[in-house]
Amino acid sequence: VMQWLMFQMSGIGPSQGGAHVFSRYVPDKIPWVIERFRRETLRLYSVLEDQLSSADYLAGEYSVADMAVYPWIRMHGWAGVSMDGLDRLQNWCQRVAERAAVERTKSYYEPDMSIYEGEEFDKSTHHILN
Repeated sequence: VMQWLMFQMSGIGPSQGGAHVFSRYVPDKIPWVIERFRRETLRLYSVLEDQLSSADYLAGEYSVADMAVYPWIRMHGWAGVSMDGLDRLQNWCQRVAERAAVERTKSYYEPDMSIYEGEEFDKSTHHILN
């Protein structure tokens, strides 16, 4: 469990977070930087895909590792990362989403993503990122 929790915190979070920030909020887009973060995120997704070939959940049984990784995978599109061809990862994401505890929390994490679009939001967050 700890291995997969650390995998999320040291790998997926920074890489997917970088893809998200550099593709959405940094005013001067640097394509190679965005692509670098997206490629690394996909590489990490492929590690998850391989792990899920022998288990339904990351550590075998559903655990805090799945809870930590799920929100990132769920938001893959927001960072411009495709899950095409990652069938086991997509199935895992669906299994986690269908768990009763996750269903109960949806009102807390189903943000209106449209509030993050547009120039006003970019202006209001630009000072934080510089």
